[in-house]
Amino acid sequence: MKTTSETWSGRTVLLVSHVAGLADLVALPLWVGGLVQSHGFTSQQAGFLVTLYIGGILASNLILGPRFDRVDGRLVAGLGFAVAAGCFLSMTQLGGLAVFAPLHLLAGLGAGAGLSCVHGTIGRSGNPHRLFAIVNVGVGAFGIPFFAIVPHLMVASGLTAVFIVLGSLMLTASGLSVVAFPLAQAVAAPAPTGERERSPLAIRVMAFVGVVLLTSAQSAIFSFIERIGADHGFPAASVATMLAVAAFINLAAPVLAGLLQGRLSPTHVAACGMVLHGCASLVITHATLFAVYAVAASTPVFLVVISHVFMFGLIAKLDRRGHMAALTPAMMMIGTAIGPFLGGSVVTGFGYPALGIIAAMLAWGAAACFVGVRLRTSDPGILSADLPARLSA
Repeated sequence: MKTTSETWSGRTVLLVSHVAGLADLVALPLWVGGLVQSHGFTSQQAGFLVTLYIGGILASNLILGPRFDRVDGRLVAGLGFAVAAGCFLSMTQLGGLAVFAPLHLLAGLGAGAGLSCVHGTIGRSGNPHRLFAIVNVGVGAFGIPFFAIVPHLMVASGLTAVFIVLGSLMLTASGLSVVAFPLAQAVAAPAPTGERERSPLAIRVMAFVGVVLLTSAQSAIFSFIERIGADHGFPAASVATMLAVAAFINLAAPVLAGLLQGRLSPTHVAACGMVLHGCASLVITHATLFAVYAVAASTPVFLVVISHVFMFGLIAKLDRRGHMAALTPAMMMIGTAIGPFLGGSVVTGFGYPALGIIAAMLAWGAAACFVGVRLRTSDPGILSADLPARLSA
């Protein structure tokens, strides 16, 4: 079936594949907990296995991201997600660190290959901002039933429940990709007078680093939100309820980001979002009243999603070939790997208040990068809030 990113059949494939490729960001707490409880791994070993998976995504993305438009997306995404599915489903029947380690790495390599094609294709779509907002709605929607159902299944089957869900999701993404993965749009030609196919390297590097700091700040604070609540002495049931409510609130973030396109400048939104994220991190780690903690803890994901959607749209303008957009998973996974490790080290040595300061510094560093992109970009069309011109097929 021939589809494009401008048809709803093609967008559906991209949405499911995006959710599959980023499912680890949703499943991480249950995944790590299951490795420890169901298989008897130490926390260090569990962290090592998940890091192998993230490292696989990163390595695959760094290799394929700049070349995504030179490969058959249908074949690469279909095969990549199939490999990941096979690894997850195999681990439902196997055990042991020596077996799990290569399977986690191989699963990450497969998922990363699929994500490279997905994000590159979105970056070359007629409206990358809007399409990235749409597929992020899928991630939020997946998280709600996942946390409502899978923890109960784990009572009887342990980590197997998580691997079956992840394997099934990867298998679905593989099947849809083989049948209907959309063709990447060609860069519009001829380009408008003065418009470049890609912005100078320094500007692209600042955007890259900004997104890495964005995800580092988010993963550093969000990984410990539940523990921070317990350290403050707040009831576990109240914290759990707050997280459930926040999941529904966060579902509105990509929708709002899509609706605000054309009304707000991408760099303004991203920079302001990260400034507020840093402030929220400080409140979360220093709050003494549950109501204050709950309000602050409900905002980081919301702010990051909105900022990231706007930045993805900007990144697609900075490199109209789609290569930088294809590297978005690498930006996210670098931050996802740095945040928890850095946060855990800070908490161990200095406590949760220090974590709030570090998370705020990371968020404000991201804001500074986004401001730098604005100051160094000479093309007003890239920075404007105007809707993009449709790319040619």
